Amino acid sequence: MTALTFPCTVFTTQRKMNDRAAADMRYGDLTASQLRKRYSLTDVSETVDPYSGVRLTPFNLPQSRFFRSHAVKNAGTCSYQVCAQLLFDEMRSLSWPFSIYSPYRQLINKMIDHMQYADGTPFSDAALDMALRNQLLEDNSDDSSLKAIRETINRYVDYAKGIYPKKHLPHFNNNIQDMILPKFVRKEDNFNGLGITIHDIYAVQINILSLEVKNDRWVARVQYLAQDHFG
Repeated sequence: MTALTFPCTVFTTQRKMNDRAAADMRYGDLTASQLRKRYSLTDVSETVDPYSGVRLTPFNLPQSRFFRSHAVKNAGTCSYQVCAQLLFDEMRSLSWPFSIYSPYRQLINKMIDHMQYADGTPFSDAALDMALRNQLLEDNSDDSSLKAIRETINRYVDYAKGIYPKKHLPHFNNNIQDMILPKFVRKEDNFNGLGITIHDIYAVQINILSLEVKNDRWVARVQYLAQDHFG
């Protein structure tokens, strides 16, 4: 009987890691007219009109009780760079009610900063790693993917030979794909910073780094790699 060797990938989502061709990774492919007409993105900011660069005040916001139709003619305009800065600052300001406490509350500002200044490079943070780890360990539901891995090993491990048989590798994928993969959609995620920064996860890869079998016990090291697309 051939033993499965480690490290070993036991599950990957259909959506791939590092997929820069994904639909939500595209940018600059819609015109201003399409944004307005197809997606109704007209009043997108209370600070500046991104289409014209006109600075906004309570007097030229249609939803404001101080609105005056002639005020737009007298409002100042700003450059593309200043307009972008105003929009990013507004995003930071509007995000704080969704990240008011927890060790993860600074993540949203870090991710907005990265989106603004890092030119599309990948973002990672120890707090994100900790959030994923805690979510996995605290999930005691029947839909836990970690529970599925544990039960698969329990069922197919060969204690007599001290191995996990290679022929039973497909059972990991079959059992995990019926589970709910980690995501941040709990009630507390609405205000701990995880819902607004991550919410769902785009792609996941699960690896078993090592498996030691001794007597009637086993110990495994499991690695979850997860990616999402922000912005």
